[in-house]
Parts: sequence; C-alpha cells; structure tokens
Amino acid sequence: APSSKKTQAIHRTTSPQTFKVEPPVIIESHQSVWVWTLTFLLVLTLIFFGLDLIPNHFVRAADKARLINHENLAKPSLTPTATNTPTPTSTSTPTQTPTSTPIHTLTATSTPTATRTTQPPTSTLVPTQSEPPSPPDDIDDDDRWIDIDLSDQRLYAYEGQTNVRSFVVSTGTWDHPTPVGSYNVWVKLRYATMSGPGYYLPDVPYTMYFYSGYGIHGTYWHNNFGTPMSYGCVNMITEEAGWLYNWSFVGIPVIVHE
Repeated sequence: APSSKKTQAIHRTTSPQTFKVEPPVIIESHQSVWVWTLTFLLVLTLIFFGLDLIPNHFVRAADKARLINHENLAKPSLTPTATNTPTPTSTSTPTQTPTSTPIHTLTATSTPTATRTTQPPTSTLVPTQSEPPSPPDDIDDDDRWIDIDLSDQRLYAYEGQTNVRSFVVSTGTWDHPTPVGSYNVWVKLRYATMSGPGYYLPDVPYTMYFYSGYGIHGTYWHNNFGTPMSYGCVNMITEEAGWLYNWSFVGIPVIVHE
C-alpha cells in the first residue's frame, strides 16, 4: 500500500499539464499616421517662415551691398563757429606813489660805527700855531702838561716851554662841545666802557679823564681825525693815545682853549 501511493504521487508530478494560449490581438490604429503627417507639415511651415530669422552675419555681404550717395552725407564744416566768450575786463588798480620824505643829514658825532679801525693813520700834522701857548703859572721848566687847541683840533705835549709832541685829534661837536678851562687828569684807565644817549663803547683804550666824564682816549670806531666827532671827549689815534698815556701821570695839567 505504501508503494502504490508513492507511485501515484510520482506519476502526478511528472505527467505533463496542458495550457491553452490565446493568440495575440493586433489592434490597427490610424492615429500614428495623422501624428506623422502633422509633424511633417509643422516642420515645413517652420522652414518656410523661418528663413528671415537667419542672423545677418550668415548672409553674404555682397548681397546686402548698396551704393552710397555721398551727396546725402553730412560733411564736416572746417569753418569755426564764433563763440561769444566773455573777456574779463581789467580793472585799473590805483598805485600809491610814494611821496618824498625829507632826509635829515646827521652831524657826525662820536657815536661808534660797526667797523673797528685796525690800522689807524700814524702821520701827525704840523701844528699851525705861531707861538706856543702860555703854560700854567705853577709849571716849572721840566714839568709836563697838555695843551688842547679846539680851533686847530690839535693836542700838544709840553715839558715846560718845550713842545715834545703834537697830535691831530677830534674833539666835541657844536651840540656836544668839549669844555674849555684848566683841568687835571684825575684818573687813568687802560680800558674803559663809555655810554650815553645813542652810543655804547666798550674797552676804550688809554683813557685819561680830566673833567667829570670828559677824557682823552684812543679811538677804534672812526678815522676822521682833525674834525669834531665826539660827545665832548678828545679822540686820538690809538697808538698816539698810548704814547700820551705812558708819558702822562695822574694830576698832569690839561689846558683846553679855543
């Protein structure tokens, strides 16, 4: 019994089964023919109307060429057109004419100049007086004394009645005169500083004061000896003032006259 059942099962499994296949159904459609026809017509239409859409650079230049009528062209004019340019009008500016100012000529005084005399003249003029001045009453034959003649602008060194040396000097001007009279040197200074209205003179050499602030001294600020130049002092050439300084002494008589 078991074997018969197994045999039946195998027979069922291996036995062929029969299937019925339906034949293909062919559907005839006329829609595809109309679609292709319409597409073809559309393409022809686009080709016909699209010729003018071709860019100009694909068209040959010779087909587009035309003759140029030069008479119709605007020609440039070489004639300049006058333009009204405003020209600035110059305005006359009044020029101030300087008026002449009178210049006062100053009288030469003993005010120092900026130039120091390094080589003063050494020549001594010969005195013009005809006879020597009278010595002071208390002067002996060997006593030294100094005579200053304002008219001749001279200074004389005496020993008694003997004129030892004479010098050209510059005394005070008319507005600052050298005082006239008999005096004595009251102090000797190798260098002195002198100052006053309008002048300042440092290191004045060989200074010998004979009356107040009036003295005999060397001069480095001018070279115009023989002409009144000072504020009242007696200006001498520096080398000659040095000789007189060494020859004189404190207390020596000084006679000043016209």
